[in-house]
Order: sequence, then C-alpha cells, then structure tokens
Amino acid sequence: MRLFVLKPDNIGDFLLACGAIRAMADAAGENNLVLAVKSDVAPLARREFPGAEVIPLPIRPKRKGANTTATNLAAGLPALLRLAGTRVDAAVCLRDKRTFLDTLLWLAPRAPRRVACDNSLRRAKGGRWGWWESAVKNIFRPVLLPYPAPGPGVPADLQAHRAVAAEILGRELPDADLMPRVRCARWAGGDSWLCCPFSSRPSKDVPAAVWAGALRAVADLCPAGGVRLTGAPDQAERLAAFAAELSASGLPLPVRVAPAVSLAEFPGVVAAAGLVLTVDTAAAHLACAVGAPAVIVASRKNEGIYAPYSPDGRQVWVMAGQGRSWREAITVEDIAQAVRCALGVV
Repeated sequence: MRLFVLKPDNIGDFLLACGAIRAMADAAGENNLVLAVKSDVAPLARREFPGAEVIPLPIRPKRKGANTTATNLAAGLPALLRLAGTRVDAAVCLRDKRTFLDTLLWLAPRAPRRVACDNSLRRAKGGRWGWWESAVKNIFRPVLLPYPAPGPGVPADLQAHRAVAAEILGRELPDADLMPRVRCARWAGGDSWLCCPFSSRPSKDVPAAVWAGALRAVADLCPAGGVRLTGAPDQAERLAAFAAELSASGLPLPVRVAPAVSLAEFPGVVAAAGLVLTVDTAAAHLACAVGAPAVIVASRKNEGIYAPYSPDGRQVWVMAGQGRSWREAITVEDIAQAVRCALGVV
C-alpha cells in the first residue's frame, strides 16, 4: 500500500503524530510512505523515516497585514505540483484545523481513498469556507471522522490520530503504539539536566526566578554536571540572560548555555540528559518521545487536547491556571515535587 500522510504543523505537533505515522508506515512499508511536513520539521522527519519520501512545505505563520494564504500558496506551488503527479492508495491528513492550503495539499495526490478528522476551524461552518468544505465532501467523498472531545486519559489530538490510523489499518491502535516515539534516539541519561525554558510564544514561558526556586528546593538531587540551557539559535541572547539570572540566584550548581545543534541532532541531546525541564514546547514532546524523565510546566488552556500524557510514567506535567495569569498559579513547590516524581524519589 502506497500512503500519503500530510502533517503541516510545528515540531511538537509532528512528534505527537509520530506514533500513528510509525504504525501506518510499518504496515505500508516505510519505502511506500510519502510524508509532507513543514520545511523546518523535514530534517527530523527524514531522520525518523529514512526510507520515506519526505516533501518539505515552505509554510509561513500568519502575519499581520499580509495575505498569508496567497504567500504560502505561491511558495508551496512546487510541492503541490509534485504531489499532483503522485499516485497513492490512500491520502491521510493528520491536521484537523485545515486551512484552504492544507486541504489543497491533502487533495493533490491521486488517491482513491482519503481519510481525516472533521475540519474544526470555526470559519469552516459558514461563508466561503462552508461551500468549500461542502464541495470537498461532494466531489472527493473523503472519510471524515469526528474529532474526539477532550477528556481525561489520552489527549484528544492523540485520539484523533488513533481514529485516522485505525481507519487506514483496519484495526485499533493500542496506547503503546499511539504515544509519541522516535527511533533515532532513546534515553540514556547523563550527569547534567537539560533546561529548555523558551517556547515559540513568550506567553508559555515561566520566569527564571521560578525555575531557580524549584532547583534550590531540590538541591539534594541536582547532578554534578549542573544545568545546561538550550533553545533555538535565535534564542541565544535570551538564554544567556536566563543563565545569568539563574546563576545570580545562588544556585549550588553550574549553569551554562549548551552549543546550538540542528533539529536532527536534538533528540540525541535530550536523550543524554538526566532530566529535562521545560515548558509547553517541542522539547516537552521530544522528552516523551525519547523516554527521558521530564518536568513540563504548562497552562491548562490545552489540557485534554495536547496534554498531559506520559508514555512511560517518567514525564510529569505541572498544569495550572488559564489565560494570561496562568503562571501565577504555578508554585515552586509544585515544580520541585514534580522533579522528585520524575526522578522516582517520592
């Protein structure tokens, strides 16, 4: 079976889908997989699925004052043409919030079968998006599955991936196969902790003073190698300032900024950490995917949709509050307790 899978999302979302993609790739044969992902995710996708045909999508985020749809459509035209010349047995979309371009990419390959969850974008319910969605349903006759309601247990986005994969495989996908996992790295531990304090949105970040307080509270567990800070290349100045603030707080351990590495190398960096400290960002999902002990601090805004989950019980999510003031509900004691849980010393 030749299979096309579209996942035009950010790194963390791709990692969330890796379990379902792996299950479908194993069933179809990795050399029969055509995988379309955002350009910045492509290096990780190629490393994780070396036998697959990976198509990078130059999709840019929405910017004020710019026609993002037109810009991305022009930039993505070569990928669209490439897909239009591709014949597969099934075309899968693992993105439920589909834009006009996402849907075009999903429909581009010649496929007798198309599977996805319902489009959950509110604007798809009326106006020009209403007729567009109706046209897609009437002309292409895709299998559209209900997007699961958020609830306790396995988050809704993972449940959505399970539903799509089950439709393709003709069998249910157990939790063990559904959970984010990568084959390119597995947790081995190390003599230092890794802190990834910044996400793509500052509203998701936790102040250095809170992390410092939590580290002081678990000083008896801190490793001799101290804490290494890492992030995207464009976060270098912020990381240096963050390191200086941690050091100035009187932490009884060394703090340093680790050299930047490529995305393809990052799983190995996470796998070599004794513990990962992070927020709601790609590092959180990567820690889960490689099996590293982790403390993940996040708002309850997306609780039940993308988090919390833990493939092996070593990842502890500290979730509290919502909206702009969510960080005020996070306490040093909460994080310190989570560190002890993640390390299994409670």
